[in-house]
Amino acid sequence: MAVLYIVGFLVYVCLIAVITLILVFYYAPRIGHKNCIIYILICSGVGSLTVMACKGAGLAILQTIAGKCLSPVNARK
Repeated sequence: MAVLYIVGFLVYVCLIAVITLILVFYYAPRIGHKNCIIYILICSGVGSLTVMACKGAGLAILQTIAGKCLSPVNARK
């Protein structure tokens, strides 16, 4: 849970999300049919966020199995 409050992590996630949305809605329709690097950048951005989400889910499952599970209500106390 502590990683969610690190400023660098939040900046990275927001930056990747904004750049991906700009690529999807602005650049892909205009130059995507001529240049495939746009689609590669979109896949890379979404892929990096997916890797972090899967790692977080895996760690949550491991902590639950180990009995170290924190409920979201008690995490801030």
